[in-house]
Amino acid sequence: MQAGFVQLSGVGVSGPASLPARCGLLSGLSWRGFYRVQRSCGARGLRGHYTDIRHRGTSKPEWFDVLDQTDLHTIVGKKLRHEVHRDGDWHRAVHVWLYDPASDAVLLQLRSAAKDTHPLCWDVSAAGHLHSGEHDLSTAAKRELEEELGIGSVEPELLFTVRSEYVDDHLRDREVQSVYVVCIPGAATATANADEADALGTSATSHTFLLQKEEVEQVRWMPLSEYLAAVEQHRAGYVPRPQAYIEKLRASLLPLN
Repeated sequence: MQAGFVQLSGVGVSGPASLPARCGLLSGLSWRGFYRVQRSCGARGLRGHYTDIRHRGTSKPEWFDVLDQTDLHTIVGKKLRHEVHRDGDWHRAVHVWLYDPASDAVLLQLRSAAKDTHPLCWDVSAAGHLHSGEHDLSTAAKRELEEELGIGSVEPELLFTVRSEYVDDHLRDREVQSVYVVCIPGAATATANADEADALGTSATSHTFLLQKEEVEQVRWMPLSEYLAAVEQHRAGYVPRPQAYIEKLRASLLPLN
């Protein structure tokens, strides 16, 4: 069993057996940023590195809907973020993976040092909780991309939903996580090539991100296989994931490359 996780009897995951190969999801994408992600890594020899960034955003109190522990479709109240994580209440969250099928690479974010959970650990591209009273998962996923990475005008594709329960001495985090993907063919390779072109004094095109300082320190591309190995081996510096999440992510993304 993965360290920190509590086994949930009878808990499964839901989602399509495979994701339709619709990787042209970023046509007309609005990249509202001004600092390029430098030196990314892909599955075909790209070098791994991460960046310094420019930040934006402000913080405010977060209220979450609390779910009935015996019926996770039923809302029984609302609490502040720290209360939910203190009391171990079930609540909803969305994850969005940016994926480059050409390089079989995913974008990781380094969580802010100020985060109350897993600070300075590598995590999913963008993620967040549903606000109290919010019920549209797709809208929440798009909001997190916009807030954390400055990416607008996209339609994330739902991959699966999974229950995740993480408990340690300071945290009782129980989430129903809806996991989405946005495909960006060639993004990891293009970013690495742009960095190399800069070193040679030539120009190249690269994707840009505008990072939210309260949430994200840095971002980097990593081969999917390397990321999955890191979390399966419980390496320090990565947000832990239950095995069901890892297996479902692998099964959903690998057919796209």
